[in-house]
Amino acid sequence: MIRVLVGDDRANAIVKIKNPGGYTITESEDTDIIYGMLAKVIERECASIVLPSYSVVEKIIKKVGVIRK
Repeated sequence: MIRVLVGDDRANAIVKIKNPGGYTITESEDTDIIYGMLAKVIERECASIVLPSYSVVEKIIKKVGVIRK
């Protein structure tokens, strides 16, 4: 999770993950408290997918394909 970087710094970090084939999830404007921190990521289309916060965990579980108890 990249939570400490904002704006272009965050977008640049996410590009470094996504470009070599990484999968990135960004929280949507609908649920993000401070949307400006994620706006650049969405504007630059750096995220593989944009989801509301309540859908992120489910997507990670589906993407990974494993639930361990």
